[in-house]
Amino acid sequence: MQRVRFSSQKAPVHKLGDSQMTLSPKFRLAVIQSSLLNPSLEFELSLQGEPLIPGLPDDVALNCLLRLPVENHGACRVVCKRWHLLLGNKERFFTRRKELGFKDPWLFVFAFHKCTGKIQWQVLDLTHFSWHTIPAMPMGTNMASYDSAVLNGKLLVTEGWLWPFFVSPRGQVYDPRTNNWESMAVGLREGWTGSSVVVYGHLFVVSELERMKLKVYDPDSDSWETIEGPPLPEQIRKPFAVNACDNKIYVVGRNLHVAVGYISSLNQTSNSEKKWSFRVRWLVIDAPDRLSDLTPSSSQVLFA
Repeated sequence: MQRVRFSSQKAPVHKLGDSQMTLSPKFRLAVIQSSLLNPSLEFELSLQGEPLIPGLPDDVALNCLLRLPVENHGACRVVCKRWHLLLGNKERFFTRRKELGFKDPWLFVFAFHKCTGKIQWQVLDLTHFSWHTIPAMPMGTNMASYDSAVLNGKLLVTEGWLWPFFVSPRGQVYDPRTNNWESMAVGLREGWTGSSVVVYGHLFVVSELERMKLKVYDPDSDSWETIEGPPLPEQIRKPFAVNACDNKIYVVGRNLHVAVGYISSLNQTSNSEKKWSFRVRWLVIDAPDRLSDLTPSSSQVLFA
């Protein structure tokens, strides 16, 4: 009987348990995995006639695959090599989506664990209402306690009401055209009692008091008015993280439950004066139990 010994090329053979032993196959596997993500391999496979989806032209199949929810990528990329190339790398997947004009909203929530204080980012797919975690961001736990907004080309900054309510909140307005700061109008700063967003060119505030209605600022009268529609849903508890995009307000509350406020406007003309009125309709997206220990700090809507 002939004995055959297997060994890696240009690598010594060690006894099991030797502290100097290396597992060269581990490095070979890494090479194989990286080759599957090589863009040139996709072109080579397409030339070999391997379709993305049998029976469909590649452009139609690609249009279908680019609509797959990110949460399903792990299961779908094992179908074949070409699916692995497309779905195994998020950078390539979203690059192809951008090339073909796909543009879906994603809500990025900056949150911290209420017991450990550990910071993390959670991402909500606003198309399929699924949550995803992205790598941790290296930074501390200190957070700012002021609010700001950009309205009519000016930066509005307020410190908000602080307990005890002995002193009226301060506010400043920066005008980049003059490069000067000026005091904020009294009604604007005193009524700014929550987190702000700008929708339809108007400043809205989600009050820090739970179950309160949205209110909008009227610069002509230097006053705030509540808008039509129900108050913030009861599932959304403070602290809040508020953002807006495409005339929708996103309010992230404790445990990362999300309320989407659909703002509609009506331009009313009365006595030769134009007056805007608004109403809101709320949709609540409940977060999974695994996020129940998270508290939001801020949020942003991105498109990809």
